[in-house]
Amino acid sequence: AIWISADYVTLDLRGYEIDGRAAGLATTAYGIAVDQRRSVTVKNGTVRGFLYGVLFYGGATNMNNTAEDLQVLDNTFRGIYVGWGSSNVVRRVRVDNTGGTVLGYGGTGIYLESSNSIVSDGIVTRALPGSGPGTCFVLGPGVLYRDNVASACGVSYSGGTPVGTTNHP
Repeated sequence: AIWISADYVTLDLRGYEIDGRAAGLATTAYGIAVDQRRSVTVKNGTVRGFLYGVLFYGGATNMNNTAEDLQVLDNTFRGIYVGWGSSNVVRRVRVDNTGGTVLGYGGTGIYLESSNSIVSDGIVTRALPGSGPGTCFVLGPGVLYRDNVASACGVSYSGGTPVGTTNHP
């Protein structure tokens, strides 16, 4: 729906919703895609009904990006995905009901694999099984996580390093 291909951009949805549910479970569309950029912020709205809700493509230039204050609902494969890169932040997000794609994959609420990054204050519920169990949080090496809640997923947390004891499955 929205493709960002420039650095230093803030997309403030101002409480609005981007809704792709009409495409159904066979969708291959992305809600918001950021293509190997730096210092991009996506915030303050709802993204619903896409294969990927919010996607930051990986690569050396995928850095210093932020996804915050979002509701990412009813996406069919991954709610929020941040690929390789570094120093990215996902915070104050609610991801619910991820999975169900006809492609057969298990749903993942938040998938953050960039190094030196953090996910905090996230709530992920209902990552649906497919060929995998359905996972709330998949986190790469060097990813820190704190103050998150995971529920109704086959796997609550996979990878990453918890900071403190404030993460709840």
